[in-house]
Amino acid sequence: QQNNLHFIDLGEEWLDFSGLPFVSSFWCGHELMMNLYDVERVQASFAFGEERKQAICEEFAKKHPLPVSDCLVLLDQHIDFNFGEEQQEGLKELYRYAFYLGFIDHIPDLHFWPGD
Repeated sequence: QQNNLHFIDLGEEWLDFSGLPFVSSFWCGHELMMNLYDVERVQASFAFGEERKQAICEEFAKKHPLPVSDCLVLLDQHIDFNFGEEQQEGLKELYRYAFYLGFIDHIPDLHFWPGD
């Protein structure tokens, strides 16, 4: 709670509920539309952002009420950019709940670019 505003940390709630990491976003594409060039561009964009994290936070802080130091803490300590087995299981569990509760009509499979 801050300034009479109430916040719910979805990641914390999901972890308490399921025991698994919360995946709030990920890069994806349709298997018939993606090619190696697309995958390499996404990977290069990620590397570009990682290398320029300080400058990105400085630019962000100019336009938003978040100090650079808080932005860096958010990116370094509160957002996990890995999509390992635990994160994949967390996403699969979310899909299972969404299916059983009627939000989606099937449980999607996760497929990865060959070689990743």
